[in-house]
Amino acid sequence: MDEPDSRKHELGRDRVAEPRPEYGKPVLTEQYLRWIDEIERMQDNQSGQDKSWLRERMRLDAEHLARVKRVR
Repeated sequence: MDEPDSRKHELGRDRVAEPRPEYGKPVLTEQYLRWIDEIERMQDNQSGQDKSWLRERMRLDAEHLARVKRVR
């Protein structure tokens, strides 16, 4: 191994050995919880509502994702 590659390897090994920071649980603000409650109470989100349009939307999304190509 030449010197630059060996140094990169050492740096990578050191990063892996570092402990990951602990972030704890996410904090949900009162405003966020009010938005979630509002969305859940919307007419379209109630049981018994017609959600048949979702099947077509999911099919179209799957077709689109099948055509996606990675660009570098």
